[in-house]
Amino acid sequence: MIKNRCSHVSLILFIAVAVFLICPLSARADTPPGTVGVTGGCVGNVGGLNNPSCTANDVKLTSIDPATVVINGPSCDSVPDHCVGVSYVCQGGTTPGAACTSTHFCPGAGATCDAKSCTVDADCGTGGKCVDTIEFSATGVFTSGSAQRYDIGLYIAIDGDSAPPGKTAGDGAKFGQCTRFAFSNAQTNKNLDSDQCGDLQISANTSIPFGPVRIQCVDINPKDGLVDIYHCETWGNNDKEVPAINQNCVETEDVEAGTGAKCFCGILAGACIAAPDGNACTTDVCLGTCSVSGAACANNTECPSGQTCTGIHLQHIDNSARCNDNNACTTDTCDANNGCVNTPISCSDSNACTTDTCDANNGCVHTAISCDDSNACTTDTCDTNNGCVHTAISCNDSNACTTDTCDANNGCVHTPISCNDSNACTADTCDVNNGCVHTAVNCNDGNACTTDTCDANNGCVHTPVSCNDGNACTTDTCDANNGCVHTAVSCDDSNACTTDTCDANNGCAHTAISCDDSNACTTDTCNATNGCQHADNGSCGGAQIAPTATTCSDFAGSTAADLNFIDYGVKTTGPNTKINNVSPGVLFYYTHLTGVSSGDLIEVKQTETLVSGTPVTPLFGVQHGQVVLYNADCSKSAATTNPSLDGGGVVSFNMTASGDFILGIKYDPGTVVGTTVGSPKPVVRYDFVTDVNGTQVETDPNGLTLRPKP
Repeated sequence: MIKNRCSHVSLILFIAVAVFLICPLSARADTPPGTVGVTGGCVGNVGGLNNPSCTANDVKLTSIDPATVVINGPSCDSVPDHCVGVSYVCQGGTTPGAACTSTHFCPGAGATCDAKSCTVDADCGTGGKCVDTIEFSATGVFTSGSAQRYDIGLYIAIDGDSAPPGKTAGDGAKFGQCTRFAFSNAQTNKNLDSDQCGDLQISANTSIPFGPVRIQCVDINPKDGLVDIYHCETWGNNDKEVPAINQNCVETEDVEAGTGAKCFCGILAGACIAAPDGNACTTDVCLGTCSVSGAACANNTECPSGQTCTGIHLQHIDNSARCNDNNACTTDTCDANNGCVNTPISCSDSNACTTDTCDANNGCVHTAISCDDSNACTTDTCDTNNGCVHTAISCNDSNACTTDTCDANNGCVHTPISCNDSNACTADTCDVNNGCVHTAVNCNDGNACTTDTCDANNGCVHTPVSCNDGNACTTDTCDANNGCVHTAVSCDDSNACTTDTCDANNGCAHTAISCDDSNACTTDTCNATNGCQHADNGSCGGAQIAPTATTCSDFAGSTAADLNFIDYGVKTTGPNTKINNVSPGVLFYYTHLTGVSSGDLIEVKQTETLVSGTPVTPLFGVQHGQVVLYNADCSKSAATTNPSLDGGGVVSFNMTASGDFILGIKYDPGTVVGTTVGSPKPVVRYDFVTDVNGTQVETDPNGLTLRPKP
């Protein structure tokens, strides 16, 4: 409220945001004080108060007499019906839809000032919201404290206590959209000053009617099934503190908080206004009983004269009976979330021989269907599971020599069949059991050297077969009993020095084999009877692979025995077969070093070749590093650097003296033990050569073969 005074001739000015009257008109005198609220500002808005505390206890609306609550129009039903957040408008009269702050400013018979009706938010315009509301009147109990108070005012929040700008929670009727009420001295039963605005004496409990007022259907604090009524009471501490515009206090612009501390706000207790409980199957009402008659009532006005409505409390009354649609074809139930559910009943009698329908008055009707297909070729029946069954009649005369058909009008027809296949290769007859029989004529002349066929026009044809297979490696003949015989020609020339093959185009071919063993120490020849021969040509000296006990003297005196084979044994454990022993366990390689010079590089190279089987086995190791250089008389010589054993099958060192020497190396074939062998087991040839400065000078041409024990 603007606190300056205005003359009765002042213009009426509406402010769009607060939407309340600044300057009154003298014509308001006909408005009953305290019964019509002004829609617009709340306590803080009206008084221009920045931050009203509203916690004083000087004046409090402590309760509402539940028997005085009169609801005007529909109850709360979760259906949006009026706008909040925008100005109230005139309903009816001569200025319908005009913004107003009270009914007084809506001229015309029956006009009221109320929230704008709506169904959706768009009906409310900018800033408005369409919500569920309820309009009621009631009598409240106002309690005063230890001091008398002046010009009592009442504010009821009509916006559901929505959060003000910049806030996250509501503040009751301090700010926002409220309906305001002023009360006369007669209503408060006390006049403590010179104006007509009602005052309260010390420690008084005064019942004052107010309303009607429209509020939003909100049940938040506490969540008790009842509509929350957010209210504030205002007053002045002396008779001049509230600057009433109209000293007769006939309009609500005459009340506001004297200061930010002269107000009290809260949620009203005792008002039983039912809020929707979210259950579409109940009607939510506040009901009691008349004090004498015991009849159900919502307030005193519904009881006979002299009786009061007592025991009013929240009730959720089952309304599912309204779901009966009087239709015998539906099952009528009520769903708490969705309301009435009228579910069509199933009239299926699980009988495919009836048409199932439903009559709204009598319920299910099952009418027998007709299965007559007017076809002389079917027997018409009905199966309860599958419906009409049109079973074809059998026209089979058990004579395979007729074609049996059925005519829809006349029934079965049996027509003789023709068995003539116009084929000279068959004899055509008809068997009553099997029908046409076309017996193939026998053209077999018993000769495997002819192809026997039959020509449909001319009969049997016997054509000689061709046994030429176009292969120069066979001799082609024909046997009357067995047919073609292809005998392979023999290309064996009994010469071990040729490979004998046969070419399908050119016949036998005899290709000379190669006996070159790529060993400069042998002369390679071929013997027609024994095949390849590799004779030591003496050009590489006389190195020798010798058994375990062979000495330098044995080798030098040419009495050492040759060692050509080492045998190995295996053991199978689980899926693996491994070499587990060799025999003999050691061997010697002796070689001549003739005419070598100090500084010469001596190398003994070990190689291996897989002859058969799998895999290639490891190279032999040098046992305990036993590489010994002997003088020509088999005495030990120190004319060598430390031998290098590179692990790759090469033993090397440099000479530190010149002359003739003998070299002996003791090898350990046990390095192959533990090797996993395949099938067939491996056979491996090991060769040892002696190089001086990279040139081969000696080898044992026979090599050494590792083989499985027999």
